[in-house]
Amino acid sequence: MLQNATTKCSKYLSKTMAARQTLASRQTLAWRQRPFHRGAFAPLADDHLSRPYKREKRNNPLFDRIGRSETVNITVDILYHKILNDDVLEPLFSKTDMLKLKDMQRSFLTMAYGGTSSYDGQDLRQVHSRLKITESQWDCFVGHLRSTMEDLEFPEREKAECMEIVDKLKSDIITSY
Repeated sequence: MLQNATTKCSKYLSKTMAARQTLASRQTLAWRQRPFHRGAFAPLADDHLSRPYKREKRNNPLFDRIGRSETVNITVDILYHKILNDDVLEPLFSKTDMLKLKDMQRSFLTMAYGGTSSYDGQDLRQVHSRLKITESQWDCFVGHLRSTMEDLEFPEREKAECMEIVDKLKSDIITSY
């Protein structure tokens, strides 16, 4: 009896795994057929985004419409790759634990975009006050964020909504006038 149940279970698992592999290969193929400026970010995109954006209903949170945590993760990875290669912004992060910062950024963006994250970081004004961030540094950061969303082909409506959220944070981030 137990032998029979085990055989059925293993047959079911093998069929399920084969179906998942087929689905994954179709999704990856669909993703790779999309027009996308892959450039230096191809390895990141392949690791994190294996399917195209899924259009969600209009009343869903921004977090759901952009692709949930996998999109937030790749956005943060690409954004900080650009920031750390920028001569204007890189000095701000010279003494920063980037893994911790990326985790905090992911948590914050998930919460800000309507996901179910509990951001437990410090107050934004308090954290950024010691950095003395200028308006030009802010503009540079925003430019990299916009560029990252364009690289990932965010839909226009979602891109505009993301930028609206980020613009509301400007007064807490710029601490040097």
